[in-house]
Amino acid sequence: MYINTSALTTNQCGRFQTFSQASKADTSLFILSYGGALFYLLVYIDDILLTGSNSELLHKLINLLSSEFKLRDLGMVHYFLGIEVKPTSMGMLLSQQKYATDIIRRASMSSCKPVDTPFFCIDHPVRCPIL
Repeated sequence: MYINTSALTTNQCGRFQTFSQASKADTSLFILSYGGALFYLLVYIDDILLTGSNSELLHKLINLLSSEFKLRDLGMVHYFLGIEVKPTSMGMLLSQQKYATDIIRRASMSSCKPVDTPFFCIDHPVRCPIL
């Protein structure tokens, strides 16, 4: 789904400005600063993750987007693009443990025993201790 960022502005109501600041690290991440609050819009094909520091304005923004696009609000994020998201008292914990476990399961390696990765020295074909 392509989102034209100009559709995210509401000049008639004056409530929100365009998500004009794109992340330098990720071109699918857009950042909006409004009234001391920060909002982050992450777009990946047809998945959108939207979060912000002001829940009242966040709900208004979701309603605004719903009037322009067909959306389903799935509530709090639990899993997005292979990353588990768990709320904590300090914010959110991001983990790829489920993603890695799924890969191991699909490779039928669930019953394999874990081992240290061997590290071989170039000069000697013996296992070198990891410092």
